[in-house]
Amino acid sequence: MNRNRLYSMMAAALLTAGVAIPSAQPAFAAPVAQTTAFTYQGQLQGPGGLVTNTSPGVTFIFTLQDSSGNSVSVPSPFQNPLTVVAPVVDGVFAANVDFGLVFGTTQYQLQIQVQQGSNTYTLGTQPINTVPVAQYALSSGNGMGPTGPTGPAGADGATGPAGPAGATGATGAAGPAGATGAAGPAGATGPMGPAGATGATGAAGPAGATGAAGPTGATGPMGPAGAAGATGAAGPAGAAGPTGATGAAGPAGATGAAGPVGATGPIGPAGATGAIGATGPMGPAGATGATGAAGPAGATGAIGATGPAGPAGATGATGAAGPAGATGAAGPAGATGAAGPAGATGAAGPAGATGAIGATGPMGPAGATGATGAAGPTGATGVAGPAGATGAAGPTGATGPMGPAGATGATGPAGAASTVPGPTGPTGPAGATGPTGPAGSIAATASFVTNTTTATCSGRNSTCTLTTSCPTGKTVIGGGLSAGGAAAALYLDLTESYPNAAHTGWVISAANWGNGNLTITGYAICAN
Repeated sequence: MNRNRLYSMMAAALLTAGVAIPSAQPAFAAPVAQTTAFTYQGQLQGPGGLVTNTSPGVTFIFTLQDSSGNSVSVPSPFQNPLTVVAPVVDGVFAANVDFGLVFGTTQYQLQIQVQQGSNTYTLGTQPINTVPVAQYALSSGNGMGPTGPTGPAGADGATGPAGPAGATGATGAAGPAGATGAAGPAGATGPMGPAGATGATGAAGPAGATGAAGPTGATGPMGPAGAAGATGAAGPAGAAGPTGATGAAGPAGATGAAGPVGATGPIGPAGATGAIGATGPMGPAGATGATGAAGPAGATGAIGATGPAGPAGATGATGAAGPAGATGAAGPAGATGAAGPAGATGAAGPAGATGAIGATGPMGPAGATGATGAAGPTGATGVAGPAGATGAAGPTGATGPMGPAGATGATGPAGAASTVPGPTGPTGPAGATGPTGPAGSIAATASFVTNTTTATCSGRNSTCTLTTSCPTGKTVIGGGLSAGGAAAALYLDLTESYPNAAHTGWVISAANWGNGNLTITGYAICAN
């Protein structure tokens, strides 16, 4: 530390002990016993400039010495030297120093030191001036009389300049959160405002999982069949794409027992259709065929008033589809078994976010369904108004009779067959090895001869055939092919190797897939 300046030293005896009271009610505070401490103020500067240390502060060591620099004894419980930790801001600090009632007529001085870690730096000494010596008057040996009563407090002096701001204290722990108040009662619903213009339709949310199908209701009586219409001309068939690999067949479902076939009565005029019996449990679905082109839509009749829709039930998650079993041959139709109980509905998938729906006015009861008139031209679609709240469901109207079935169109001509071959099916299992034939015999006088024949096999996917013959009187018992070199290893394939019909020579055929010519050598192994 290279600089220290003493700003002031003041005796605590000169501090006022009273508290100012407003003039409307003059009063005096009770006297308070005077302490023996005094304040030392200074400015501390280090090698890097003015020092700032507020937490925990700077450690100062104050030593009261006589004029010769010797430490002075102080009364108990006071200490000399005295260690004081004081905060320092921009070099400015203030420390309370108290050695007890030691001042009298002797000249003292004050040594100031600063401690940093294990090092202690001495800043110098300051003489103790007259004001602290006035504490000598507090002792009982000076012949003075008792202290008189404290006079009235003087007027407050002007406020001195504000000292440097102290360091900000640590933030206290947050208090516990208060209990949540009870929810107030819901306010009454206000009157319905006019319907606003329909906003742009938001992007459709992801479709929820399809729930399990409920049981099929009873089928109403079928109306008379309409006359069959003329078959329309079929459009040309598109070229067939390559056939995909055939997947492994799933396990075949068990075939139900066929019911007895009823006797066929004479065909008279068609009577009224009887009620259809309950449908038996459905077997696994077969693979779905390609969908034919849709015929033109018939004219739409006028739509009767729709009753309000009931609330939609939660959609269950769709179970994984089992593998489709192979379809067995259809047996005679048996009696329809009783319908099995409906499966439990799966848990509903998460619903997409729903846009805000406007309030709907109450819906009146549904009127009777009128006769279906001819459909007029479809007008332009107006801007959709906001959907109102769903009213209570009205009674369901009676179902009208089913209209006659439309005529079936004529089957179009078959499209041209595809010239693209399908992929090769998997190789079938190897056949069982045939029985070993009887062992041949070679006489001890037999002799073997190997004959060779060489030929050139031209390139560009050509096939060459070479026959190597045995000498006269010899029978061929084996043969083969030889063609050396890297080109032959890459481009030459042996396609055939067999004895000729007379067993007098060996025939080989090879294919050259390269561009250059290859030389091949045929071998015939002959014996007597």
